Parts: sequence; C-alpha cells; structure tokens
Amino acid sequence: MKKRWNTAMLTYKTVWSVDRFYFLYTIVYNLLKQFFNVFYSVYFLRTLLAYIENGQSVLRIVALLLFMACVEIVFYHLDNHLKQVYFVNFETKLKENVNENIFRAARSAGYEAFCDPKFLNQYRQVLDNTAVKMAGVAQTSGAACGLCFALGLVLVYLVKVDLGAILFCLFSLVYSFLAGSIGEKIKYTFNHATTEAERKKEYARRIFYLPKYAKDLRMYAESDLVEGIYEEGTEEIIREQKRFGGKLALFSFLEACIGDAVIVLFPIAYVAVRILLGAQMLVGDFVGIAQSVAILGWDVEMLLDQFVEIGSFLRYVQDYEEFLAAQEEKTEDTAVKTGKISGKNDSWVLECQNAGYQYASGKKALHDVCLEIHSGEKIAVVGENGAGKTTLASLLVNLFPCQEGSVVLNGSSLSTYSRRDLNRFFGVVSQDFQIYPLSVRENLCVNGPVSDDILWKSLEKMGLKEKIPDLDRQMTHEFSDEGLLLSGGQMQRLALARVVANDFPFLILDEPTSALDPITEREIDRLLLQAAEDRTVLIISHRLATTRLVDRILVMKEGTIVESGSHNQLIEQQGVYWNMYMAHQELYGAGLSEMRGKEDERILEKCSE
Repeated sequence: MKKRWNTAMLTYKTVWSVDRFYFLYTIVYNLLKQFFNVFYSVYFLRTLLAYIENGQSVLRIVALLLFMACVEIVFYHLDNHLKQVYFVNFETKLKENVNENIFRAARSAGYEAFCDPKFLNQYRQVLDNTAVKMAGVAQTSGAACGLCFALGLVLVYLVKVDLGAILFCLFSLVYSFLAGSIGEKIKYTFNHATTEAERKKEYARRIFYLPKYAKDLRMYAESDLVEGIYEEGTEEIIREQKRFGGKLALFSFLEACIGDAVIVLFPIAYVAVRILLGAQMLVGDFVGIAQSVAILGWDVEMLLDQFVEIGSFLRYVQDYEEFLAAQEEKTEDTAVKTGKISGKNDSWVLECQNAGYQYASGKKALHDVCLEIHSGEKIAVVGENGAGKTTLASLLVNLFPCQEGSVVLNGSSLSTYSRRDLNRFFGVVSQDFQIYPLSVRENLCVNGPVSDDILWKSLEKMGLKEKIPDLDRQMTHEFSDEGLLLSGGQMQRLALARVVANDFPFLILDEPTSALDPITEREIDRLLLQAAEDRTVLIISHRLATTRLVDRILVMKEGTIVESGSHNQLIEQQGVYWNMYMAHQELYGAGLSEMRGKEDERILEKCSE
C-alpha cells in the first residue's frame, strides 16, 4: 500500500510540474459535468413535469426550457474546448516530460542492455504507457471528485423524498468493485504479455519507413521476411487475445447483464411497487425518484470503477518508476570518483589488465587482453572478422563493462568515470555511425561548441569542403526535401570530420573508411593521422592499408592479442600478421604496395617534423 501511495504521489507531482492548474480545471470541469447531469436528469425533469401537472403558464414553461437550453450551450462549448484544446495540449506536454525522463534513463543504461530483449520490452512498455496512464490517473481523480459531488446531490434529494431507495445502490457497489478489480488485473497482464509482439510489429513498421532500408527492400526478398515478422507479432497478439479475451468478455457480459440491468430496472420496479402499495405521488415525483435511484447506482458503480482504474493506471506508472530507479542506480554506480579526466594536451595511460568479456549467449568475445596505450600513440588493430576488434573498442570506451580483469585510465577503473566525462575523452567513429537530420554544424559539434573556422578546416581535411554549401544546411531528406544528401563514402568522411573537429584526446576509428576504395582509404587515413598528430589514434581494420603509418600494430585472433609490434617487426616474425600481409599483397599487387611504402615514409617524416 505504501508503495502504491508513493507511486500516486509521483504521478500527482509530475502532473503538477507540467501544469499547476490542470487539477483545478479537471475538478471544476467534472463538478460542473456531474452537477449538470443531476440537475437535468432529476431536478429539471421533476420541475418541468410539476409545472405541467400544476397548470403553470406556457410562458413560465418556455422560460424554463430556454434557461436549460442556454445552460446546455454554455456547458457543451466549455466541454468541447477543454477536450479538444486544453486536455490535448496537456497530454502532449506530459508525454514530452515523461518521455524525456525515459530517454535520459535509457541513455544512462549500459550499451549491452540494448542487446537484451527483456530490457527492450520494458523500455517499450514504459514509453507506450506511462504518459497515457499518468494522464488517466489525473483525469480519473477529477472524475471521482465530480462523482462524489453528484452522489451528494442525489443523496440530498433522496433523503428528503425516499430514504429507502438508497439501499438499491449497495448491490452495484459490491458487484462493481469485484468485477472491476479482476477485469483490470486481466487487462494489465494481457498488456505485458503482448509487449514483445507489439515490438515486433513496430520493428517491421520502422523497417518499411526508414529510408536506409528502402533500397534493400526493393532489390531483395527481405520485404517478405519483414512482413513475416509483422505477421508473427500479429499472430502472437491474436493468440494472447484468445487467451485473455474470453475472461474479459465474460466479466463484461456479467457486468452488463447483472450490474447494469439492476441499475436500470430496480429503480422503476421499486417505484412501481410503492405505487401499488398505495403511495401517492405525481408523475414528476415518480420520474425524480426513479432517476435519482438510477443515477445513484450508476454513480456508485462509476466511482468504484474510477478507483479500480486508478489502481490499474498506477501499476503502469510503477513500471516507469522502477525503470527510472534501475537506471538511476546504475548512474550512481558510475559516478565520477577520481577527479577530472585527462584533456587533449595531458599525458595519460590506458591499460587493459587481463580484460575479458562474454556475451549473454555464453560466447567469450575477449579473454586475457593485456594492453597499454600511451597518449600520442598511433595504433592499428587488425585481425580477421570475429577476432574481437570491435568488442575491444567497446570495452576501451566502457560501452561494455569489463567482466574479467580491468580497464584503467591513469590508474583508475573506467567504471569510476561518468559517461559524460568518457564521452569527452573518447572520439569514436564506429562501423554503424549515424548522421542525423540536423544541420551540418549540429552533426559536427558533438562535444560542445566549435568555431566555424575549425569546422570548415575539418571538412577540408576530409575532402568535403566543396560538397558542403552551408554549415546550417540540414542533412538528409527525413524532414525536408532541401536536405543535403551525401554518398556513403562522403558520409564516412563527415563522421571522420566530426572527431577531427572536436577536442577528443583519444580517437577510436572502427573500420572508418570501409565504404571507400583502397586508394581513397589510404589518402583519408593519411589525412586523418596528420589532422590528429597531437592525439592518440587507434584504427581498427581487417584491411592493412594503414599499418605502415602507425607506431604499433596489434594483431587479434580468437578474442585476444596474439602479436604486437611495428610493421617491420611483425613481418620479420612471419606470424599471423605476415600471413595477412602476404594475402593483402596478392590482392592489391606488390608494385602498388612499394609505391605506397615510399609515400608512407614521406608522410611519417612529415608527421615527425
């Protein structure tokens, strides 16, 4: 009960922070709504019939009708304005507030969480339901206030006219509470049971919507497979609907046949029995008592439904609360404990001490990795596909937690630094880098404001200056037909310009030029190393276009480092690197390699000046 109360307080505080007047408007609106309902159904009808039976003048009857018509016009105008304008705007602002909290919490979650279906289901659940259910709690609370007011008006009337009629509401009170509680629990369970299926459908919808999938969907048969994912999600939902639908239908049927029938028929039967037993009453009294008893039954049932609904809504808000708390706990665990992180011009040492990582499937991606990287070094990591190169990069930037051994920066574990500080230290271009539908400037300034002069120079170094007409030009056609479209290779150059333009002390480039041909790749690697001559650079690749330009080469095989040294040292060893290099020679030709070797010497001399 205490936990439910705390969740309710969280909901009310959130609503209050979004709009302080929302509760006032909701309560006043529901009070007026219920007052109008009772006034029209009981007091107005009884008065109108009494006027007619007592022979009141036509003018007085018309005046009463006109008055009621004016009240209706004013009320329904207010009703439509609140529903179509105010409540809609509030729900939009509430969704923004709640979803921003969820986004922040998700951003603080470890990268590995996004590979966990359980986490993704929970994430989808809170995104879909929290704002809607919070708004539901606020609206239902206002409705409950209005119903209490209506009950008071009806009870005042019945106490004066017929106290015995009040007893007829007791049955609906007990019945509604039991039926509503069981029904809401079933709905909540059904919602959780269909979350993963809904996520499959959403994934399929996203694939058909996003431009980056459009080409493949039109060239290959993947569209049928994606449709299959959508159909699979639909079938799972239908299966759950069959499992839960029967129970929900049964409770709805019983509520309609027993509860509603009692509320409608009992008041008429009660008044009819009273008349048969000799009670004298006018038509207006008959209608007034019957309507009052019916409204009393309806309002009691609806009031209990509101409380049951609030309880149901709070279950979803509790999921949101637990989601935020779980991520907040992880954030506290990774708070800064070691002071300021090293800057671009500082000396530092990053070490892997017998580091290892294992995927949830049980497969060991890394093991016994021992590595020491000093500020200013230029390092290449090579190896076959699946050797663990990308996992090593994820471990170095603390996207994956080190499960064995440790990764330390200046003697302190990476886990003791905040994500924000690590983001300022590491500049990463991954294989699946992203360009956002923002301006060119916003796509480049990922580590704080950067002067236009530096941005243009970074674009020039990456050979993009002539392709970019304006730094404020929006990228992609996602939101505008005038957005700037670049080729795959040009997009990679823009991603590289991004890390060059910002003051990252350590650049990690995971297959940064995979969309370029070998000669252009060579050119870009040279430009990149020159642009980052005062920083540490770690280049990951399964191609060997850059290995002559770096200080040290790390060769990975089956999740660990098997060789380390310069190009000449590793060639002399005739080990794994030598075999890779000879295969590279056969692919690209020895003549071209010799020409590149001379160019490498010239570049190395220039970098050392």
